[in-house]
Formats: sequence, structure tokens, C-alpha cells
Amino acid sequence: MVAGYIIAITGATSLIAILITFASILSHLLNYRKPFQQRLVIRIHLIIPFFAVSCFATIVNPFVGLNILAPFREIYEAFVIYTFFSYLTTILGGERRIIIATSGREPIRQLPHVPTWILPRVDISNPYTFLSIKRGILQYVWIKPLLFLITIMSQALGVYDENDFSFHSIYFWISIMYNVTVSMSLYQLAMFWKCLYQDLKQFNPWSKFMCVKLIIFASYWQGLLLSLVNYFFSIDNQLTTEIENSLLCVEMVGFAILHWHAFNYEPFKKQNMPECGRLSLKYSIKDFMGIEDLIFDFRHTFNGDMYGYKTFDSVESIIAHPESKQFSDRILNKGMRYSRGSSRTYWLESSSLLRSESTNSYQSVQSHSSNNRKPVKDDFDPEQLVKDDKLYSYVKRHYPFGDPNCPVITEEDSYRYSRNFKQRRRDLA
Repeated sequence: MVAGYIIAITGATSLIAILITFASILSHLLNYRKPFQQRLVIRIHLIIPFFAVSCFATIVNPFVGLNILAPFREIYEAFVIYTFFSYLTTILGGERRIIIATSGREPIRQLPHVPTWILPRVDISNPYTFLSIKRGILQYVWIKPLLFLITIMSQALGVYDENDFSFHSIYFWISIMYNVTVSMSLYQLAMFWKCLYQDLKQFNPWSKFMCVKLIIFASYWQGLLLSLVNYFFSIDNQLTTEIENSLLCVEMVGFAILHWHAFNYEPFKKQNMPECGRLSLKYSIKDFMGIEDLIFDFRHTFNGDMYGYKTFDSVESIIAHPESKQFSDRILNKGMRYSRGSSRTYWLESSSLLRSESTNSYQSVQSHSSNNRKPVKDDFDPEQLVKDDKLYSYVKRHYPFGDPNCPVITEEDSYRYSRNFKQRRRDLA
């Protein structure tokens, strides 16, 4: 039986953490001017209520907390790691901008004093390397539900024992698999962080990074430490569970405050974004709860069909760093060629690429280059243009205020904070 004062303290701290988080989320919803960023921020915030409710429920009703709420909490924890990666990608301008902006940079050494033949350097400007990092982070989201199903089946068969660390224990092997997947996910996130740290510095990333790292540390390693204490000192299993979840309930207040400051809504206020409209509360809620962006990203990351060299080719045509010889050879084999003193690029057609590979000579590639630069065809269909004009006229006539499914609210006094208004005020002073 749990003591009454423990229930009171954990209940109060859980409620405080939830209220702080919802206040922060509401602030974002009322200043919803950058949906692509703020929907990710809100999804990261929601891990606090997941933890607070799950941990308190485990203290009050262990069956509901451990068997119903805790698994969903752990799956959402994996989802938050991926969401944080998406957030970092978004604030840097998207995947294409990252890959193009890092072209020509020196590849990053993964670990100091480790030979590169063991751990090769990371060149994030290579689309396939970027895809590998993204998959390494996302695999945790894919594998975590499978571990959850294995755990449920093991519990149903009566072979799941959290106090059994022997090689024949299913709990031992599930823990190993969990450690491998979460470590790989966090390691790939750290590689992404290391490659782009100079670009991320302007966004004050450390507090945001600690929000994600610390909550994972508190949820898993704290529980693992208590399990080891239980194993060596034979403490009651129920008491260990109560201690773990009580600590998490109290810690959630600190995490909620940290999330409030790290993912603050201030940059999205009308004073800081006077030229931007915002979505109403109703549509901002619909936006962050939508899953279309997740389905799209999950599918294309799994298939990898959008991560080719041509997709991320830049008109700036920056030559890869000398340390990226493997990347350079690979992109040349795919058909990319430089011209005009390496200031321009073009792509060989498949047939020309096969011929150049068969002859295996630079002269053959050079001789085919002029023949492969074909003029761009005019693909405009006059009938389609007429249809587009009719559609434009219809929309302009019936929807003068924009898309009815995504109405934007403009602040009447936002002009006071615009750059032009501030400049005119200074000129008149």
C-alpha cells in the first residue's frame, strides 16, 4: 500500500508539470505562425504529460500504469527523438538546404583517436550518408513497438521477469536490444549534431538537446539502476517501481520548466514576426495533430527513393572536399560531370553513362558531354493553362480571403512592429 503523502506529492507534482506544459503549448497555439516548426515543438512538449500521467497511474494503479500506459509512453519517447531530429532539420532550412550548404566541407571524424578505417569520416553532404543518419535515428521508432509486442507476449506466457539478468532470460535480451537501438539512435543524432553544430549555434541548441537527452536518461537508466539495486540487494520489486515512478513524477516539474524555456513561444509572437499571419486556435490544433507529414516522411525514409544525387544537386556545383574521395567517386559513377573549370555540372544520360563506363576513359566521357546537353523542352499544355486560368478565376471569385480550410488571422496592430515602421519612427525622431 502506497503511503498517502507519496500519492499527494506525486499527484501534485504531476499536475504542476502538466499545467506548465499545457500553458507552453497554448502559448504556441495562440502564436502559430510557423506550422512546420511549431507542430514539432508541441509534439516534443507532449512527452511531459505522457510521463506524468503514466508514472502517477503506476503509483496509484500498477496494472493500468505498467500494462497500458507505460508502453505507449515508451513508444512516444522514441517518437520524440525522431521529432527532435526533424525539428533541427527544419530550423536549418530543410534536408536539401543542409546537404547543399555542407557541400565542400571537410568530413567529420566520428570519435577522436579512432582510426578512420574502423569508423569512417561522416560527410553529411552525401545524400546517402544523410539518409543513413536519418534511418539510424528513425529505426528506434520502428523497433520500439516490436519490443513492446514481444514484452506483452512474454508477460502473457509468464516468462518475463525484470529481476532475472541471466542469459536465458527474455528480459535480458529485450534490454540488450533496447540498449542497442536507443544507443544507435542517440549516436546518429549526436553525429548529426556534431556535423552541423556551427550551423545550429545561432538557435541556442544545447538546452533543447538536453531536454531530449535528460528525459531519456531519467526514464531508462534510472530504472535500470534501480533494477540492479533490486537484483543485488533483494529489495521488494513493488517498492522499486514506486521509487522509480515517484522520482519521475517529481522530476517532470523540472523537465516541464526546461521545455518551457528551451522551446519558448517568444520568437513566434507578432512583435518578432509582424509580417506573418497566424492560424486560429482550431486550425493550429488540427495542424499539429495531423499525421500526413509523418506518413510521408516515414515512407520516403524507409524506401529511400528521394535521396539521390540528382535530387540534391545544386546549381552552385561545389566540389566535394578532398577527404570525401568515396563520395566523389560514387557521384561520378552515378553520372555527374563538371564543366567550365568545375563551375558547372551536368548529368549523363543512362545510355551515355554505360558507354563511358565500358570504355573507361576520360576522353570518352568528354566527347559525350556536348551531345548530352539537350535543350529544355517546352512542356506547357495550352489546354491545361486555360483550365488553370479558369480555376484561378473561380477561386479568386469565391474565396477572396484565401483557403477556407486554412484561414490565416492577421493582427491589426502588427504593422507597429514591422521593420519599415520602426525605420520610419527612427527617421522622424
